[in-house]
Amino acid sequence: MKIEGVIPPLMTPLDGDGGVDEGGVKRLIRHVLDGGAAGVFVQGSAGEFPMIARTDRAGLIAAAKCAIIEHWKEKPQGPVPPLLAGCSSCTTRETLRLIEEARDVGADAAVVLSPYYYKLRTPVLVRYLGEVADRSALPVVMYENPHTMGNLLPVDELLRLGTHGNVRGLKDSAGDFARFLRLVNEFPKPVLQGNTAMMLASVASGAAGLVPGIANLFPRKCVELFELARAGKLDEARALEGEILAARETIFPDGKWREGLKYALSVRGLIEPHCAEPHDELTGEEKKRIGQVASGVDS
Repeated sequence: MKIEGVIPPLMTPLDGDGGVDEGGVKRLIRHVLDGGAAGVFVQGSAGEFPMIARTDRAGLIAAAKCAIIEHWKEKPQGPVPPLLAGCSSCTTRETLRLIEEARDVGADAAVVLSPYYYKLRTPVLVRYLGEVADRSALPVVMYENPHTMGNLLPVDELLRLGTHGNVRGLKDSAGDFARFLRLVNEFPKPVLQGNTAMMLASVASGAAGLVPGIANLFPRKCVELFELARAGKLDEARALEGEILAARETIFPDGKWREGLKYALSVRGLIEPHCAEPHDELTGEEKKRIGQVASGVDS
């Protein structure tokens, strides 16, 4: 399994009752894979995983796997794109159970956050991630997102955990570029950037891949940015990044990023605009501006 390139953190399409819309999952995955995505990541922050019913999670992963296989059979270019599934919980037991369920319905790797809610000391976090890696039914991609976790491991501890045979990569969304550079240079497995504002700088510095939420809407542009940065065409990449980030400013109004991105995707006919409850409401003017960007920019 190759963890590299643009791997969109899939928004979770929902129906009007808050259940997973499998038709929307299929359309959205087709969209991102047609745009050149190297894989798909479900049940991350963009996928509203803390707000998705546990009983719906396996069905979401299964629907995503079916959509990936169906697309690959129609356009078989290289290996089947990997499906990464978020399997995070506040307890070791529940995390391992989620990983087993994800494996049973086709996930290729488990993306695992440190426990959240309680503030835990570093030795506890290290023990948790080490035990999960030891006992996981799937390869593990560690995920750092202190803005939602409330816990952040020191880089030295991450580097040690990275030597574990079942740890296959790291997604970093900490937003600290100096820290990210050290991880890129010293972490022994692929390092992915999850912060959209740092895409170009990260790839130019050696990041193996990008996991930007905006790639749900603009997969082709994010892939082009990745390829330009890899090729050292930094002026072209910088101009494209500016275009993507300007669109993002409009689509994520006043902190309403879930609402804005899902509405933009609905304008493109990919999913319904439903967010998991509770959620904020877009104003009429915000919808108008988002609609103009979503319909007027090539993905």
